[in-house]
Amino acid sequence: MKKNFLFFILKRIIIGFFGVVLATFLSFFAIKIIPGDPFLTHKKLPIETLKAIKEEKGYGKPLIVQFFLNFKNSLMFSCHSPVTGESLIKLIFKKPHGFFSSPFFKSLIISLLTVLISLFFGIFLGSLITVKKNKFSKIIDKIITVFSVPSLITANIVSIFVRLYFKNDEGLLMNLFLPVILFSLPKIYQISQHIKETMTETLNSDHVKMLNLKGLSNKKIFFKHVLIISIVPIVSRIFSLFVSLLANTAFIEGIFSISGIGTLMSGLIFKREYEGIAFLVYFFSTMSIIARLIDDIIFIYLNPKNDLL
Repeated sequence: MKKNFLFFILKRIIIGFFGVVLATFLSFFAIKIIPGDPFLTHKKLPIETLKAIKEEKGYGKPLIVQFFLNFKNSLMFSCHSPVTGESLIKLIFKKPHGFFSSPFFKSLIISLLTVLISLFFGIFLGSLITVKKNKFSKIIDKIITVFSVPSLITANIVSIFVRLYFKNDEGLLMNLFLPVILFSLPKIYQISQHIKETMTETLNSDHVKMLNLKGLSNKKIFFKHVLIISIVPIVSRIFSLFVSLLANTAFIEGIFSISGIGTLMSGLIFKREYEGIAFLVYFFSTMSIIARLIDDIIFIYLNPKNDLL
């Protein structure tokens, strides 16, 4: 068992490494295909200076060489703007006033709160709908269905409404509460539906019927068996969910004018900052691989009779 587990971890790491390289490779070449370069926004620089910078950064070399130069810089956390020389790592993680005002921290808080809210309300509402089969639970079920509308649509509608009726849109309402709530709604729907389906299947299983015959109370059966079985697949994917949300905050940040990691990524793409783009893709790809590995370990621990090993 231990040998199989170590082999599984090693296999995941190797596959993950090649996945990171491939993701960075594809994103680098995709942005290179788009016409333009980082120097278009700095036309005031002398031609000789531009030529010197391009030569130093390897812009005249084959694309595959440029890619490996960028990938090496990403591995070393040593990415700089080719024009200004500004450290892109500091721009992402520090900013002038430190880590807690950085784009990464803002996106981190939004994603973390979204995960916590989605899990709590998704599990709670899914359980309520399944167990309490009455008019109230049916109304809740219909309301949750509305949550399935993509956040891109609801966020745009709500942001327009709020800006019309609230003049001060720089506070927590626009920068935290609304983005988190609207970002959470589709996830609440998805988690609640999973809980509903899994619980219904578990409640009708022979295992639960046997527990009823043994005289166990419904409360004990629900909390010690049905609920645990239903939430294992969700809990064992919590880190992957978090990284996925963190990497997809661009649209919600754009709608609410939040200077987070998604907004920064959009700016880097617009400016053709190849090193910064390659680093962010590398960073999120690596985080995704690590998150998936942690989730798999959690799943193996919670469900020893799994088929992963």
